[in-house]
Amino acid sequence: MSGLHSAASRRTLLHPNAVSPSLDHNDPIFSQGALLRDPSTLSTNDIGFSRVLDKDGDVQEHTVMQVEIENEPLMQQTKRSELASKNALLTQRWQTILVATVVAVALAAGIGGLGYWISIPKVITQPYLLYGASCYMNSRSCDATRNLWCPAGTCICTGNYQWNVTAQNCSCGAYQMWTGFKCQDYGSYGDPCNSVPCKPTLTCMQVINQTYTTGQDICVCDSTTYLQTVGVNSGTCVTRLTYNDSCLTNTDCKDWLGLSCASVGGTLQCQCTSTSYWNGSYCVSNALGGQACSVSVPCDTTRGLTCTAGICECDSYNYWDNVTTQWCQAKKTYAVSCQYDFQCNTTVNLSCPSASTGCNCPSFSNGGMCDCASTNFWDGQRCSTRHSFNGTCPGQYACAANLVCYLGHCICPGNMQQPDNVQFITMSSQLRHVYTREERTILEASFACQSHPNIMEKERLAKLLNCNIIQISNWFQNHRRRMKKQNKSALSNISTSTNTVSADSPMYQPPCAYHQSQYSYNINTDNSSYYYYYHPPTSQYIYSHEPVYTQSTYFDPFVTYEQ
Repeated sequence: MSGLHSAASRRTLLHPNAVSPSLDHNDPIFSQGALLRDPSTLSTNDIGFSRVLDKDGDVQEHTVMQVEIENEPLMQQTKRSELASKNALLTQRWQTILVATVVAVALAAGIGGLGYWISIPKVITQPYLLYGASCYMNSRSCDATRNLWCPAGTCICTGNYQWNVTAQNCSCGAYQMWTGFKCQDYGSYGDPCNSVPCKPTLTCMQVINQTYTTGQDICVCDSTTYLQTVGVNSGTCVTRLTYNDSCLTNTDCKDWLGLSCASVGGTLQCQCTSTSYWNGSYCVSNALGGQACSVSVPCDTTRGLTCTAGICECDSYNYWDNVTTQWCQAKKTYAVSCQYDFQCNTTVNLSCPSASTGCNCPSFSNGGMCDCASTNFWDGQRCSTRHSFNGTCPGQYACAANLVCYLGHCICPGNMQQPDNVQFITMSSQLRHVYTREERTILEASFACQSHPNIMEKERLAKLLNCNIIQISNWFQNHRRRMKKQNKSALSNISTSTNTVSADSPMYQPPCAYHQSQYSYNINTDNSSYYYYYHPPTSQYIYSHEPVYTQSTYFDPFVTYEQ
C-alpha cells in the first residue's frame, strides 16, 4: 500500500470519512465537494484495476476511496463540443444578454455621435458657393443659409424658390407669397383673391354677375387700367388710353379726364364728348352763352350756340336762358311774360317794357310782357306801324291817331274831312269787273279754302287780279249765293239720282288748310263805339285811289252792321 503512495506521483488516498486537517469544511470549495487533483497523479494502474479485470492473480487488499476529479478546462471543452454538435449557444444566457446590451448601447452612442457631428457647424476654410456655381453633387459647398443646395453639380434654390439678384438669396418671386409649403403666384385677372393677393394694377373686389362662389372676391383691373384683349399683352391690365389713342370700348379711355371711345373718321379714338374740348390736359366744357369763344374754344352747339364775333350767342330767333335751363330758348312772342328785352322776339320789333306802353294792340299793355311800341300794333306776325288814312284795320288799334277803324278801314271820324287825293266811291257807281277763266279759277280755289276770307286774303287777291277789295268781296258774296242755290237743288234730287261733281264745278271744294274765324273789334278803345266790325268784311263804301267803276252791289247777309 505504501508502494502506491510515492511522492513522485503525488498520489493521495483519502478515506471516505477522513478529514484533511488542511481543508476547511466551511470553505465553499469544500462544501461543493470539489477535490482538485492533477489528472496525472493517479491512474487505474496504480490501483490495480487491470489485474482485477484480467483476473490475473490475486490483488492485494486496498482501501479504495471515491475520488471526484474536476478538470474545468476539459469539462468546458467537452461541453462546448456537445453544444456545438447540438447547434446550441456556447455561452450562458446572462452572458448573451450582457453582450447584446453592450452592443446596443455602443451602436446608439455611435449614431448619436454621428448625428451630433453632422448638426454642429463645421469650420470650412473655403467660402460657400452662390447660385449657379459648380459644386460636387450632394455636397455642402453651396450656401445653405441662402436656401441653396447642390443636387446635380450646380448650386440652385431649394423648392420652388427663385434667386433674388438684389437680395442675393433664394426667396419667393416678386409676385409670389409663401403659403407654408410652396411659393404661390399672385392672382391674375379673374382669379380668386381671398387668400392670395392680386398682381399689381389689379384690385381685389367682389364683382356682380360673376359665376364665382357668392362672397368670393376676384382680381379685376383697377380704375387706372383696363383689360387688354388683343396683342402681346392680352389678358393683362394696361394703363388706360389718353386723347386720340385708338380704343375699343369706353373703359379703355381715361374717363376721369372726360374721355370716351368715339368714332373719328371711321376709327375709334379716345375723344372728348360733343359738349367739351381737349385743352391739352383734360376735357373742358364748351363755352356757354355770353362766354368767349375761338377756334380752340368752341361753343356748345348742342345748346344752340354759335361763335359770333368771339362770343357764344344764340341765333336771332332765340335767346340765352342763363337762369333756369342754360339753353337757347325761342324768343317770346306778343303778350308773353318776360324780364328782359332780349327774351322777346326783337326781329319783329317786340320789346319787354317795364311799364305799360299804352299800345293795347290788341291786348292790354302791361309791364313785363312782350309788347309793341305805342306807335305800332301787333298784326299777328310782327309789330307794324299803325295805318294811316284809308289803310285796312282789324281794329281801332291799327289806325293812326285821329282815325277810326270803320268797316275795316281807317277813316276820319265825325266831321273830319278826308284828304283831297282820296275819292269817296259808292258801290252803285262802280263798274262791273269781268273775270277771266284763270281769275275765276284763282277765286274758286280761295273760296274752297275759306268762303269768308279775311281782309289780308282779300288784299292779296285784289293785288293778284288787279282789282279792288270791294270787287273781291262782291265776287265772294255772289259765289256764296250761287253755291247755296246749287246745294238746295242737289239736296232735292239726291233721292232719285247721284250727281257727279266735276273739279271745274263751283261746287267742287278741294281740301284746304285755311280756317275761317270771326273777330269783333271796337272802333274806339273806350268800348263806347256804336259800330262793330266782323270778319269777313264787305263794305258799302270804299276809299280808293283807283279809277271809278260801276258794279252792282249786294249787302253780305253774313255780316251784321249795328248802330
